[in-house]
Amino acid sequence: MTVYNLNGTKIAVEDTREMIATHTLKVGDRVRILEKPSYGDPKLHTGIIAGFEPFKDSPTLIIAYLEVGYNSAELKFVYLNALQDESKRFEVIPAFDDDLPLDKADVVELMNRNINKLEHDLDDAKRKKAYFLAKFGKVFGEVEQLIA
Repeated sequence: MTVYNLNGTKIAVEDTREMIATHTLKVGDRVRILEKPSYGDPKLHTGIIAGFEPFKDSPTLIIAYLEVGYNSAELKFVYLNALQDESKRFEVIPAFDDDLPLDKADVVELMNRNINKLEHDLDDAKRKKAYFLAKFGKVFGEVEQLIA
């Protein structure tokens, strides 16, 4: 096996027809994740190596990544190991300084909008529950108590 160093990336070549790129990553490193869904187009995400669990039969790499859309920014986690089919849906490479950076203020604003929407939905659910408890007692055979 011959190992070549091309611009900081080590490439191990067992056969000149097959080249394997290897990267050394550690917890906290920035990465780019290519998600290959079962249907639809591949998606590129920015993330970090959040952790590594050295299980004997299935060492697992934990990656936290941002899924940023037009109206939302969601922090997601993926657990990659040799035993999970989900691992085949993702490719991971180191992120480089010249990658398109995310704007922190924009991501935080999108997350704040999502929090506000969820808080509104929670308040709405609480109002509906209060209405149900106040008005639907007769349906369940409960008798309203009159205050004298």
